[in-house]
Amino acid sequence: MMVSKIARHIVASAMVPEVRDLFYYADGCKVHLDQEPKVFAVDANRLASLGIAQEELEHLRESSRSLLHGYLLVDREALPVTMRFGETGAVQPVYSYGDISVIFLPEIRIEDRDKTLVARIIAFAKKAGAEIRLNHGSRAVLCPSSNLSVDAVNLANRIHEEFRPELVQARMIRAGSMPVNGAEAL
Repeated sequence: MMVSKIARHIVASAMVPEVRDLFYYADGCKVHLDQEPKVFAVDANRLASLGIAQEELEHLRESSRSLLHGYLLVDREALPVTMRFGETGAVQPVYSYGDISVIFLPEIRIEDRDKTLVARIIAFAKKAGAEIRLNHGSRAVLCPSSNLSVDAVNLANRIHEEFRPELVQARMIRAGSMPVNGAEAL
């Protein structure tokens, strides 16, 4: 069975509990989110980099909705239990507010005109275990070492609360009840 072949590539030892009271900041205000219990976002590109055969990925794609950046929106029932939040970061939770679905990516963007503030944030993020993917003085891109989107959101929130840069946000894909090409990445 194809699903079991896919499941073998995902390590289930790092199960992440259901996240309660997750929020992110937009224009300085908290946006509270609900976790969608029936769907997950699967990073097909990451699965491919782990050596999943193309025909196995196609099987998964057939039972899902395509989003941006190689992500698939997969019903919980179609996703093997061993793939749900494995430590590879290939599977991410889906959240919602109103009729909008939100998939956070394991990446944080930071911008501020004050380069010394960005440098202090980078030092703080390194101590918190983040990897620095880009540092252009006034702009930086960070990724949590866990490669889990919830860790990116939590770190972005901590940075916002402690440093108040002009921009700090976990990168996300938003999709409503619209055609697949209606999804937008922020």
